[in-house]
Amino acid sequence: LRPKIADDEDFAQKTQLFWEFLGVAILGAATNMQKALLVYGGGNNAKSVALEIMEACFPSEVVTHVPPQDMQNEYRLDMLAHSRFNVVEEMPKEELKQSAAFKANVTGSKLTARKINNSPYKFQPRAAFVFSTNELVVYRDLSKGFERRWLVLSFEQDVDKIVPVEERQDHYGRVVASKEKAHIVSKALK
Repeated sequence: LRPKIADDEDFAQKTQLFWEFLGVAILGAATNMQKALLVYGGGNNAKSVALEIMEACFPSEVVTHVPPQDMQNEYRLDMLAHSRFNVVEEMPKEELKQSAAFKANVTGSKLTARKINNSPYKFQPRAAFVFSTNELVVYRDLSKGFERRWLVLSFEQDVDKIVPVEERQDHYGRVVASKEKAHIVSKALK
């Protein structure tokens, strides 16, 4: 991450937010914090690198990819019932019309889900939620209860201006995480 955002004035605060949120997520305590992380920036700025590093810290069977726009769907809630880390690399641009299920997931409030062709059941969410977007999503809920659920990590640098094309690597976050996973987890838990 450092070469991508090190020139930002608030680099220290951004890296602290990244590591603290990842640590809380690894510990399974994100719902205690009652916040979702919004990774925001215009594009071509290494947001996906950060998300790949975070996702690699969790077993694939407890990772989901449900956007907030789908969280009221009882079948998507079934996916979230077993999730410990929900990450969406590109949030849909459609308006977020219903925020109640989003807030309930982020705060760990009980929800009702359903597996296809089964009866509904109740569960208490435990996942950490991370969403990435190039453009901010329009939402109808103007309450403080909705707005205070977000932590924003902005990526403002353009990779084209920092990393020469010949030095770039596809899915760089996965590469880093595969080599440094123990160090990443350790740093996040400090």
